[in-house]
Amino acid sequence: MPPLARALRWENDMEFHEVYPLFSQKAAQVSTIKSLTRMMNEDDQKYWIYGTVVGVETTKPFWYLACFVCGKGVEVVDGRRICGHCGLETNSDIYKYDLDVVVADGTGVINLTLSDGASTRLIGEDTDDVIAYQGSRVKTLPPFIEDELLGKRALFEVVFVGNRWGSSAQRDNKNL
Repeated sequence: MPPLARALRWENDMEFHEVYPLFSQKAAQVSTIKSLTRMMNEDDQKYWIYGTVVGVETTKPFWYLACFVCGKGVEVVDGRRICGHCGLETNSDIYKYDLDVVVADGTGVINLTLSDGASTRLIGEDTDDVIAYQGSRVKTLPPFIEDELLGKRALFEVVFVGNRWGSSAQRDNKNL
């Protein structure tokens, strides 16, 4: 694993955008693919980085219960599931990914928290399938997902939101 002293920490409250297949017409319009070093020295608000997943956080929970309305995390309060964002009470079991990965591009490394949609596309399995495989009581990442992610190359969209950086979307392509 690369030295993390140079890595940046990404916050969980990110703004998420669409995900594009690397060779789609929309992706062809992407003109801001930059290296991590170049990205840190410029003032633009949105970047595309082509990098490789070189590390995966496996010790923290990889999924969370989500609100069926807004998709944000649900907290259990007095046995009731309450959305911390919109305040609604829910009884549904909607699981979403919350994966932290380390991405390197040859000029540096960066820690990214991937959204549910981005994680699903990168792994090829949705959260419900993984939870069904190992059970909802197990919150640590199964080894087969770590194996699937390590070495995977992808195009990551990174956005500056407010005063924070965030990984907003990514898409891999098996031909890369």
